[in-house]
Amino acid sequence: MQIRIDLFSSFGAPALFKYFLFSACAVVFAGGALAQPLTSEALSEDISIARQALERVHPGYGRYTSIDEMDRYWDALEHAAEAGLDADQFYLQLSGVLVELRCDHTKAEFTEAMIAERTETATYLPFTFKLFEDDSGSVRMFVEASANARLARGDEILAIDGDPVSERIAAAARFVPVDGFTDHVRIHQMSRPGEILGTDFEVFDALLNPGSERVELEIAPISGGNVSIAVDRLTWPESQALRAEPQWRNFSDEGSVTVEYPADDVAVLSIETFVNYRSPVDPNEVYSRVFSEIATEGSETLIVDLRRNGGGSADAQLGLISWLIREPIAPVRDIRVRTIDLSGLESHLSTWIPEALNPQAEYFYRLDDGWYSLRPEYGGATGLLQPQEGAFDGELIVLTSASNSSGAAAFMGTMLESERAVLVGEPTGGSQEGPTAGIIFFLTLPNSGIVVRLPYQLTLQAVSNPVIGQGYTPDILVRQTIDDWLEGRDRVLRRAIEIAVSD
Repeated sequence: MQIRIDLFSSFGAPALFKYFLFSACAVVFAGGALAQPLTSEALSEDISIARQALERVHPGYGRYTSIDEMDRYWDALEHAAEAGLDADQFYLQLSGVLVELRCDHTKAEFTEAMIAERTETATYLPFTFKLFEDDSGSVRMFVEASANARLARGDEILAIDGDPVSERIAAAARFVPVDGFTDHVRIHQMSRPGEILGTDFEVFDALLNPGSERVELEIAPISGGNVSIAVDRLTWPESQALRAEPQWRNFSDEGSVTVEYPADDVAVLSIETFVNYRSPVDPNEVYSRVFSEIATEGSETLIVDLRRNGGGSADAQLGLISWLIREPIAPVRDIRVRTIDLSGLESHLSTWIPEALNPQAEYFYRLDDGWYSLRPEYGGATGLLQPQEGAFDGELIVLTSASNSSGAAAFMGTMLESERAVLVGEPTGGSQEGPTAGIIFFLTLPNSGIVVRLPYQLTLQAVSNPVIGQGYTPDILVRQTIDDWLEGRDRVLRRAIEIAVSD
């Protein structure tokens, strides 16, 4: 028996991929060792714990997908588990439920056994890639770097193991979480290193299409013609060696914050990430050096390049704002949680702030709707953010992309609200009204070992008339093309410099 559930897709996928099939016979997604499935009883317990935790704690539950719809997804997952599922299958189908919350911070992590298998087994494509959507809405895949001499940068991958690439991408995209209705960012997310092991495309495509350690490829070489080749897949360490960027980047890493001067009176400040919790530094020490240098150079226009920045820590984001505003501003309206009652879940939850697992009533104001507002003295909305002495007072341009979500999108909202910046680039991800993030709980399911990332806080940005479920559309829309990428041409930065110089 199969239960058919509608899904949302922005990829123009064929009818086959407009539905997500949960199978009671556990063979729709044969991702793991079928000889040792988890029992229906074990799966039922895990599903019950996950469902209860998300319904009670997640501040975005019911935000974009109705509770009735979520009930339907959970019920279908429980039905699929009746015949037993192995860990890979359960991971995939649980991810299919989590994605319906439409929260970029809510996702499942691999079990230790899955990580070991993915590290040691050759499951990765023998190349890194870029994805582009053409005028017809079809997504195309191009080789970026390759471990095989038969694959060159710019070669287009037409089919993988006989399947059209666009169909494989559409199928994997179904499991990639986004904030709200920013489905357009999935294309970008699937070609960059994700937070598990590899790109989101490789994570989910391997689960959907388990196969041998060789892959059949149909390619259109950049030199012309079409050819078919069979090449070896890579292990995770081999795949990592191909990548020009690390799996995780920190605000404190060398090269994460850089400044250049491409034209007279123009500075470009690039900030790769706001993540400042793995190896924290004082953001103000970093920014004070940067802005002192910019002042010494006498730059009149500052281009802040956030195109690779997905967000991160509030201190790095708010610290940057303080060096760019002209007047005091309150970036955050409120920080809220759905509940302070974690009873029955404590043994399954962990987080980097242990005291968050024991929230005290005195930390919060109880609101009329039953939610709780975090008091300022305990890290809640702190009122006005003051400009730094020597803050940059010239013209400001911010470069945007589909990478931007969470704190990066929040930064852009503050800049727009203060009428401080012009946005140039591509539409962003994230949420104008504010992300469900802040503290993240890690929910360990006892039988499968899968860990679910469970946001605890809803941060409401001080943005007037936010568009619900959307990121930001730049003031000046500029899209990178396939030819731009092949020729190493940065169309977005060029346009920003043109604007700066013309002003």
